[in-house]
Amino acid sequence: MLLDNIKCFGKKAIIKTQNIFKDMDESGMPKSSGTIDSSFLSSVGKKISNAFSRAKNNKKEKFKEVLFEVDEQNAKMIKNNLAMDIEGSAHVVNSDDLLHIENRHGENSADKNPITNEDMLKYGDIVYSPGKIAKTKTREGFDAIMYQKKIDDAFYVVEVVRKGKKELAIKTMYKTKSGGKDVNLFNGKPLEWTDIKNKQVMNADDISSPHLTPKTFLPILILYSNQNNKVKIPSLKPAGKIK
Repeated sequence: MLLDNIKCFGKKAIIKTQNIFKDMDESGMPKSSGTIDSSFLSSVGKKISNAFSRAKNNKKEKFKEVLFEVDEQNAKMIKNNLAMDIEGSAHVVNSDDLLHIENRHGENSADKNPITNEDMLKYGDIVYSPGKIAKTKTREGFDAIMYQKKIDDAFYVVEVVRKGKKELAIKTMYKTKSGGKDVNLFNGKPLEWTDIKNKQVMNADDISSPHLTPKTFLPILILYSNQNNKVKIPSLKPAGKIK
């Protein structure tokens, strides 16, 4: 009887579940859809750090740098959780905003925790894999995304969402001395990035069956696999507690 009930999910549910596993890494998290890895993010950091130096050394020069395209999985998670459509956009920065960072938060500013060129190297890691993320607005009223990540200090990056230009444009970057304390300077309601990723993996909507839930579809699929040898289940580490 149980096996008959399991079979009723049909091939469509099995195929879609296989697609979920295909898009996971070894930890059970969504894979990057492109070639974004630590080496790539390091190159992005060097690119914006060089642009930061360029803006400071020649303040009259106007330029814009395209840093990297928004990762497809990240775009999907941000759309589902922040209701912001950034698919197909690119992370960009221009000289004016780099000078804003220098004047407000740089080494010659009044900021007690100034942003340096070395800090700029961390930019790619902060926006690609933040600790927290929130939807916010700039003082001018534009929609923006704020990222926070603790890398010794707590770093914050704000990017303006320019839908028409398909851009996420850096507005500012600053840091605080967290000292082990969870410093929260968010204007919007922050979400834990790990929770967002776990939710993406265990989203029951990825399987079009009213019978499946995040709590039940994995054990059911494993049983079905053992009985029919139709689906190979990868070894997955727990993505988080299922309630």
